[in-house]
Amino acid sequence: PAAGKSIAVLPFENLSPDPANAFFADGMHEEVLTALNSIHDLRVVSRTSVLGYRATTKAAAQIGRELGVTYLLEGTVRRDGAKIRFTSNLIDARTDTQVLTKTYDRDFTDIFAIQSELAQAIAGALSAAILPEAKRQLDRRPTKNLAAYEQFLKGREQRNSGLSRGKTIAAEKIFQRAVDLDPGFA
Repeated sequence: PAAGKSIAVLPFENLSPDPANAFFADGMHEEVLTALNSIHDLRVVSRTSVLGYRATTKAAAQIGRELGVTYLLEGTVRRDGAKIRFTSNLIDARTDTQVLTKTYDRDFTDIFAIQSELAQAIAGALSAAILPEAKRQLDRRPTKNLAAYEQFLKGREQRNSGLSRGKTIAAEKIFQRAVDLDPGFA
């Protein structure tokens, strides 16, 4: 990837009326990060490197310098029942200017389309080539069972919350519920 095609996806802010939906904002963050990582032409900073910037007040230019990236993606997620509002801002960290702003007001059933459309919009804004295999991966739905997907996001959030035996066992149980709901979703 070219040096200018580097991006850090900052943790998304949960604006849901129910604070318990924070797992969903974190899940969206990780899914968008993974989708962007499938685009060969982009250099994407790891999730662990950006977690320290949750709710930061640092300027985009400073974050960009600290992470060694040209672009930052920030976003908010609001989930209210079956409705989702996802807003994202792609920022040129060198100039602290917005390059692309996207808002998606959708049903929860469109969650995979949001992730794919956003990744493709960012690739287009950065003139990053999407290879056919990456395009297929972006358009792929990992499951048709959204309850299984929600359990997967909860399990991943539990797993990411710390490395202890208790958290690992709890995550494993949640992942098992996802598999019980959709045995083909691994």
